[in-house]
Amino acid sequence: MSQSYVFTLMLIIPLIFSQSVRGKDCVCELQNSDPAFPENKLSNVEFTAIQCTRNITLEKMTEIDRLVLGLQHRIRQLLDNVSMLEREDNGNLYAAVSLRIIELELAEIQDLLDKLNRTTNNYQQLSVQAAAEFQDMTDTMTELEKFDHVQVMVKQRENKLIKRDLERCKEELNSTSPAPTLSPGHCGLGHVVSASGPKMYSLTEYGTSYHYGAWGRDANPAPGDENKYWLVVLTSSNAYGNFIRQYSSLSSIILGIAPTDTYISSSNPTTNTIQGSNMVMYANSLYYNCYYSHSVCQFNLTTQSISTVDLPSDTGYNSKFPFAHLGTTYSYTDMDFATDESGVYVIYATTSNFGNVIISKVETSNPPVLNQTWFTSLHKMTATNTFMVCEMSHSCILILMIVILFRFSQSATKKECVCDLKNLDPPFPNDELTEVETTVLKCIEIITSEKMTDLDRLALGLRQRIKQLEDNVVMLEKEENSSLYGAVSLRIIESEFAEIQDLVNKLNRTTSVYHHLSVQTAAQLDDMKETMVELEKFDKMQVMKRYRESQIKKTLEHSVYGHFVRQYGTLSTLLLGIGQKDTYISSSNPTTNTIQGPNVVMYDNALYYNCYYTYSVCQFNMTSRAISTVALPSDTGYNNKFPFAHLGTTYSYTDMDFATDESGVYVIYATTSNFGNVVISKIQTSNPPVVGQTWKTSLYKTTSTNTFMVCGVLYATRYLDKEREEIFYSYDTITNKERFDLKIIIKKMQTNIEYLNYDPRDHLLYVYSDAYILTYDLIFQ
Repeated sequence: MSQSYVFTLMLIIPLIFSQSVRGKDCVCELQNSDPAFPENKLSNVEFTAIQCTRNITLEKMTEIDRLVLGLQHRIRQLLDNVSMLEREDNGNLYAAVSLRIIELELAEIQDLLDKLNRTTNNYQQLSVQAAAEFQDMTDTMTELEKFDHVQVMVKQRENKLIKRDLERCKEELNSTSPAPTLSPGHCGLGHVVSASGPKMYSLTEYGTSYHYGAWGRDANPAPGDENKYWLVVLTSSNAYGNFIRQYSSLSSIILGIAPTDTYISSSNPTTNTIQGSNMVMYANSLYYNCYYSHSVCQFNLTTQSISTVDLPSDTGYNSKFPFAHLGTTYSYTDMDFATDESGVYVIYATTSNFGNVIISKVETSNPPVLNQTWFTSLHKMTATNTFMVCEMSHSCILILMIVILFRFSQSATKKECVCDLKNLDPPFPNDELTEVETTVLKCIEIITSEKMTDLDRLALGLRQRIKQLEDNVVMLEKEENSSLYGAVSLRIIESEFAEIQDLVNKLNRTTSVYHHLSVQTAAQLDDMKETMVELEKFDKMQVMKRYRESQIKKTLEHSVYGHFVRQYGTLSTLLLGIGQKDTYISSSNPTTNTIQGPNVVMYDNALYYNCYYTYSVCQFNMTSRAISTVALPSDTGYNNKFPFAHLGTTYSYTDMDFATDESGVYVIYATTSNFGNVVISKIQTSNPPVVGQTWKTSLYKTTSTNTFMVCGVLYATRYLDKEREEIFYSYDTITNKERFDLKIIIKKMQTNIEYLNYDPRDHLLYVYSDAYILTYDLIFQ
């Protein structure tokens, strides 16, 4: 989940305070003794980087090594041909005029090689100069980095390391096991069928000061403590607590009298203090999520000792898998604790179980031990709470929540204290930093792309001249002139070619040096880019971060919309990219009724897709070019409310999926009234289209990556790793039966599958995967 930091004023260095009293006013003047940010040095770096762009813009090398290698090969062939002619006994082969033509050709080639060599030397000097300038720029940026006191990027670097570790992880993910089938009534109570109340309603003695906390009774109290109640409030950041308050009766907790406080630690938060509002009391011990860890803490209120037990290493904590509803997550609720007639349970989620709920029994020994564990198919973030009754887990799905916000204001009409804060620190130079960063990125792109326009032109000319020379030699070989030249003439030609070979070798050595310098300079630029990232910590208002997010948003907006359909006569013409025919929905893109998102299907010469910026289905007739629409329910998710996703990534604008099977067209979507779970609707392909029969499933849509229909059965896929996707779920629209345990593996050619659909005519899956088109055979039994 994203984190934002708001900095009002933060001064690391000593401050000088002065106070003056004028009547009833109190004026506070703050002076920052930290030296001003050296904007001139940053400007110098910017100027140098711009000069770099101007000097190296078109002086790049394209396939220079390949061209030189080809040149050497051609000259070696010509040398072999001349040697062969020298060995032949053909005294009357060449004439003086013809040989003179050869000599002129060689002289022109010599001039080209000299010019090419001079150009390469110039570029070598330019590279050395640029490398020195970049080194100076790097040193300057290192010096400027000393002004970074805040270290905003620390968490982002940690996230980067975590993502890198996840990329390296190749362990096979275990499929979700079916939810445990427990018959109700293990303790004679039967099913939970309703909840009445509230039976009691009261503020705590803290009033509205602390919004987050927990309370209750000991589920297994010691003799004499049966009437006691306990209360924990999260006094730090609405997330952390460090003491338990106990009351002798319900009346005393309502009145807030005679409490007894037991402290876990004097600090809050710190190691083994309380994190999150989920906790339980059992046998005079409090069970809760240990601070900043994936461990369960057991705090004994009598001995005031703490024991811990670790959950699996991939357990979500620190708001990775919190409770949530459609628009809100409940911070630090990754672990929930519950008690019932048999003891203590911890409810959590892991990445190996795809974020679905896991229930583990906690043996209340000292230290505690995890006992039996159950894996469910309930995605944890679709629930708001859980509890246990008679060894049965119940999840609370939020249907409607009304939160009343109390706001307090206080005004003093007689006495006022006005503080005038003056920050002498100059504002962060956002424009300069943006231009420098952009320029550096351009320099990196220019140097590492290995393009050199002039060298490309010269090498092409040289290759043409050698080809002409080869043609002339072949022509002279066919002539039958008087015997003016013999072996001596051929020896001269061979010597000329030997000199050309020496020049080519020298050119190859020079270009190799230049190539090495280019690679070295590119590495220095890359280091400079990293330094710029570190320097961004100086941007306390995260202006650059918002700027990049806006640029990414603009890029995404231009990559998820379409406004025409391209058709091919055959599969071969599609693969070759020839003979295509384009049919335009609109001349503008995006606009009303154009395509939004990658999920589309063609049926009966009409294209079905998500209409731009709406929760409607569009039907575009390819013959008449007419558009008809049908609206889905008003609470249907669109514009990335319920997209396909896996644990770390969402697939933009995939709120609606479309599928075809033997019976027609379906639309797959999610609604808030179905708690974000998948809904399937049959589309009657009339004009206009009509929404037909509808089925509601219990599959949370954002836990899957794609869906398709075969013979009235919906199948859903999920991401396992870069090489594998899994068909894990099915819903039969005839029998209304669901399965979560299919375990059908699809081997991928690319990392992501953006589009997947079944064609009932050839029984193939058609896939669009990171710009590649693929098909898969489906095997039936």
